[in-house]
Amino acid sequence: MSNDPRALLERLPAPPPGLTGWPWTAPAPPSVPTVPPGGLPRITVVTPSYNQGQFLEETIRSVLLQGYPDLEYMVVDGGSTDESVEIIRKYEDHLAWWVSEKDRGQSHAINKGLSRSTGRILAYLNSDDLYEPGVLHAVERAFVPGVHWVSGKVICWENEGDPWPFPELPGRGFTKWLLGCPISQPAVFWSASLQREAGPFREDLQYAMDYEFWLRLRFGLGRTPRRIDRILARYRIHGDSKSIAHQQGMAREIKDLVRACEAELPPARRVRLRLARRHRLGRVHGARALSNLKARKTGGAVAELSSALRAWPLLPLDVGAVAALLRSLRSSGPPSVFPDIWSE
Repeated sequence: MSNDPRALLERLPAPPPGLTGWPWTAPAPPSVPTVPPGGLPRITVVTPSYNQGQFLEETIRSVLLQGYPDLEYMVVDGGSTDESVEIIRKYEDHLAWWVSEKDRGQSHAINKGLSRSTGRILAYLNSDDLYEPGVLHAVERAFVPGVHWVSGKVICWENEGDPWPFPELPGRGFTKWLLGCPISQPAVFWSASLQREAGPFREDLQYAMDYEFWLRLRFGLGRTPRRIDRILARYRIHGDSKSIAHQQGMAREIKDLVRACEAELPPARRVRLRLARRHRLGRVHGARALSNLKARKTGGAVAELSSALRAWPLLPLDVGAVAALLRSLRSSGPPSVFPDIWSE
């Protein structure tokens, strides 16, 4: 069967009236991959979903329209009561497997899909996010021998507004993984062999299951991802997303994970982490000071700047912070503000 992008577009069900562009009426750009001996590796993508019918169809189409010749795509629904099942049935001829039944949460849904996977490269894409065109071919090319984990860039967007880059949290080396999450879940892919080595996602976690999995790969197995300089996915900001609606629960899980990981560090690394934490906290308050200044909230800007200097008195000498300040002052868009869950 042809994987020509336009032929794929014609085979899929027609999009809802009035929707245009990617992934509704615009196909992915044609790709002529270099096929290695033995063929291209199968890529498995799992979409966990529950009552996300308003977004689900766009997510499904962004995966199916990639034009990747050996795609295994599964949708694992938790027994939705909205239009989700109707949408899944609309595309079921193009899915490797799907189910709609009560489960034990997002991690359980992801594990159910991955347990059925036969791909050499794995990923999961939440039902309110979507892939950019041509992503799977780009990811396959990044998995050169010796690479078992790949991450790319993500952009955020809300409603129909202009997208903006996912904010990068400052830090270097191992400290960056414990002061924030330096990779964004929708743009992460890993090998099936690494999955077997690491084990499944933790089903006792409701919010930070991806972060815990990354920490397990980074610190438990000593693997770091290969970063590729390309936007792979869009992260949708909306009121019901976990990172917005459940920040307190997410913060609790993250702090517990960081505390457990920190306890396993040797003493010298714990000292480095404490210093890096104060440095980053200074930059976080500095970013908020800039945000207040751009919003003409002078009092708030002064208070945040004072907090920044108390946390890290050497902040004015921080080349990275000064560069970020200059970039933000030149930008007409909103400044990057660090999520509260990474503030301490």
